[in-house]
Parts: sequence; C-alpha cells; structure tokens
Amino acid sequence: GMFKNHKIIVLAGCSTSLGNALISGIPLVYINSSQIRPMQEETLNEFSKAVFCFNSEDGKFNNDLSDFLNLSVDQIQKLWNKKSVHRNQFIDKYIDSSKSNDSFENMVEKVSNFINTF
Repeated sequence: GMFKNHKIIVLAGCSTSLGNALISGIPLVYINSSQIRPMQEETLNEFSKAVFCFNSEDGKFNNDLSDFLNLSVDQIQKLWNKKSVHRNQFIDKYIDSSKSNDSFENMVEKVSNFINTF
C-alpha cells in the first residue's frame, strides 16, 4: 500500500491518510491539534489507546514527541504491538466491519466516511 516502506508514520489532523495508515499495520503517531481538523474528544480517547497520540497544545509536546521518535524501531514496535487489541477494536468499530472480504476501494470509502464523522 501507500505506506509500505515506512518504519513509522506521523500524521497531524484528520484525513483519509489516517485510516489508510491505521490499516497499514505500521506504527502510527497521530498529532492532535485544534488548528488542523481536530478529533472529537471521545474518539480521541479511544484512538489514543490504538495508536501513539500526541497533543500539539500540550506544553511537553516537543519533548514528548522527540523522546518517542528517538526510541529504537524495535522499542516502538513493541509498544505498538501492545496496542493491537485496542487498535483492532477501533478499526472494527469505526472503519471496517468485514476486513477479510473487503476490497481496498471499499475500505478507502469506509475510511473516508470515518474521517467525515469528526
């Protein structure tokens, strides 16, 4: 897919890329910002259990993000794996109810619908 050569994906704000990144299986860092299509708080609470979320308005934002990005790929992957149960729940709830027999086009459409719910 679109992100297959990435070790980690960093995205800010809600966009269709977010859903594509989520289903790519590659560790995803999501930066929530009130300036860039912010996510609803309730969704964000669930999303932060599924992926790595940082809030750009947080005073420790720069430190926290750079500390995180300085971790080794292995460390990030381990932390990512710990979130897999929540991530699968999130994907099932918001993006895709029938992963196995869904074409990529359908999935992108669902992802777009998911993005538009914010």
